[in-house]
Amino acid sequence: MDVAKSMIGVSVYVNKIRQVNERLKDLLSEDISSMKGQISFLTPIIAGIVVGISSMIVSILGKLTSVLAVQGSSASLTGGSEVTNYAGLVDLFKIENIVPSYYLQIVVGLYLVEIIIILSILSNGVENGDDKIKEKNSIGSNLLKGGILYLLVAGITTIIFGFLAISINLTG
Repeated sequence: MDVAKSMIGVSVYVNKIRQVNERLKDLLSEDISSMKGQISFLTPIIAGIVVGISSMIVSILGKLTSVLAVQGSSASLTGGSEVTNYAGLVDLFKIENIVPSYYLQIVVGLYLVEIIIILSILSNGVENGDDKIKEKNSIGSNLLKGGILYLLVAGITTIIFGFLAISINLTG
């Protein structure tokens, strides 16, 4: 009789543990799916767009510098009073002082790698506990998928925004 009561007690205890485990998974499923979405989709796309926009800004600043230099030199030849204004603007936008876009791409790429690794470790820890094999597998697959998506988005946005920057007519 005592053995039967002990078995029933163990059965109730195991059943309650299973219920608590299921409830925890339900509560954390939204956070885990949010982290996975950020790892696989949002972070690579945002980083790629940032790189594309920055390359467009650098090329527009380069065009603006050359236009201002030409207008400043033509104003100085005609004796205009705008020479000092153009000289100040040309000094403000010196193209040699602008950080090249490939440096920004390196910084954004390192940021992307760090974010993917950190979020992969966190989501794996919440979902699977201290399982190092699944953690390494998750980090590797997320880095591969996120890196490919980042390269595609960065390439496409750089090309699109590059054509947009080329088509801008700054000579008015």
